[in-house]
Amino acid sequence: ECTANGTFTKSKIEKWCDYFKEEFSRRCYQNMFNPAAQCYWIPVASNLRHNREIANFRQFLKGIIHKRRVEFEANMTPELRRTSKIKDGSLLDHLIHGSFLEFGKADEEYLSDFLITLIYGGFDTSSLSTAYTLYLLAKHPEVEAKCVEEARRVLGKFPSVPCINSAEDLPYCNAVINESLRLYPPVAALIRNLGKDMDLEIDDRQVKIPMNTRVFISLYWSHRYEKNFARAHEFLPERWVQKQADGTWKPRTFDPNEKGEDGNVPAADINNLLSFSVGGRSCVGERFARRTNPAVLAFFLRSFKAELSNPDYEPTLTRSGPNQIPIGGIPMDIRLRD
Repeated sequence: ECTANGTFTKSKIEKWCDYFKEEFSRRCYQNMFNPAAQCYWIPVASNLRHNREIANFRQFLKGIIHKRRVEFEANMTPELRRTSKIKDGSLLDHLIHGSFLEFGKADEEYLSDFLITLIYGGFDTSSLSTAYTLYLLAKHPEVEAKCVEEARRVLGKFPSVPCINSAEDLPYCNAVINESLRLYPPVAALIRNLGKDMDLEIDDRQVKIPMNTRVFISLYWSHRYEKNFARAHEFLPERWVQKQADGTWKPRTFDPNEKGEDGNVPAADINNLLSFSVGGRSCVGERFARRTNPAVLAFFLRSFKAELSNPDYEPTLTRSGPNQIPIGGIPMDIRLRD
């Protein structure tokens, strides 16, 4: 938020998300064996504050939802009540409309639950993804040039903010996002309980891991493992897309038999990219992130250029809650593009 004297301060939502992130880290990693850290109903000071903060956060969002719901209902036509889609509108408009179709009304409790999950889940992860992507582009100007060309070709068609399908309309920017998520996944690891016994080969030894074992999966390591991705330590968006005769890009299809000839990297298997996890406990905001992140990148690159303040900078990563972040941030200079 911008103050009256022109300085910037944290918004209410940012303060809440910072607090919940630190609470997550404390409860899940630092005090995991403390009953009060796991049972929110125990009346200790930390739980009382947590319950108070979540109630305030929910009330703040309900105020926004209520105001928009009243405006939306005032303009709702009989046709809009029957249709499954609306052409324009914000994310909140679509959620309100979906709630009408599902429940016959805009359930503000349900909508606040959804927004809390979406905002908290995407608060740090989306900004980290963008930061890592800009870092990689600053290190690879030839890739950045291809992104800028695509962004200006697609977004330049529209006089204002366009309604686009990021993955289809911005395939190269989408490939860059995929490659950034592969090399620098914002979430450091996945934690799962094995649903069945598993046999693994570790250091040429067969190891049996029994069912119900809690497993920590390092995404940073998994994404840089050569058996999962060829030339795994290289930043190669072309593993996800290929150039067509007209100069545009289209997604590549994974072929397990492809070896990658003439210096080309073989197509990547999207199933090996675990940045959003997979299955029933995958990231609730994956579809939203996959639609918005390439668009945000394209809008930024169309007009702005990010350069490393120190060309030799390499990020040193550390854990912050469930995320892995660069210590001290990424030092970059932003300027208008020519």
